[in-house]
Amino acid sequence: MREFLRSWLGRHLAAILVLKLAALVALWAAFFSAPAGADADAVARALVAPTDATAKDNR
Repeated sequence: MREFLRSWLGRHLAAILVLKLAALVALWAAFFSAPAGADADAVARALVAPTDATAKDNR
């Protein structure tokens, strides 16, 4: 393993993996770290009640 990390390819791949991990952590922190505030009643209405578009299609 040490011989691989001493080579140019090993260092390059390790750097790319570190950059990808940093990008994934940044995306998670920006978009997924806080739970979405959803009211249970609003979610139930959205899932159960048909929207105008689906009501028109079913006629």
